[in-house]
Amino acid sequence: MYKFMKRAAKVGGIACLCGIFALAVMAAPTSDEYFFRIEVKGGHGEEVSVSAPLSLLGTLYDIMPSEIHKMFEKSDLTIEKIINELEKLEGEDLVRVTGEENVRIWCEPVTNSNRKDLGFVKIHVEEDDDDVEVNVVIPRGLIQLAGSIIKELGLADKIFDEHCLEELTGAKISLH
Repeated sequence: MYKFMKRAAKVGGIACLCGIFALAVMAAPTSDEYFFRIEVKGGHGEEVSVSAPLSLLGTLYDIMPSEIHKMFEKSDLTIEKIINELEKLEGEDLVRVTGEENVRIWCEPVTNSNRKDLGFVKIHVEEDDDDVEVNVVIPRGLIQLAGSIIKELGLADKIFDEHCLEELTGAKISLH
């Protein structure tokens, strides 16, 4: 079981990093017509998949630290521009890494058969070696509530100021 947890943490960490990168690039689309998908397949049979309604990126954008909002404003980045770019990329990979471990991040249109999934974030972790499978389903409203609480308490700014602001001082970041 320890081996599974170690591998799951590694694969999950990769998926989270890729997801954070992709979410940061995409900022805050509000479209309810797409899913954001992440799939990670490890070299030892482990697999992690995440599916979330793209509209939750608005919640993520809302709770980003004010410094990140300023970067978007300086770059003249708007929600409408991001949505337009995503529409042009329909069906294409936003991130694809191949090798011993494979990572894929993409946006997928909502269809009649998967429309009911718009209300949830779904996470699936599978480990072939130990025949362990974990499924987590989180209602979208619960995530939006947590986002509202984080925003109201200013937690993102507090954590950013304590742990990240010094890292960005003097760093040149361009979002184009």
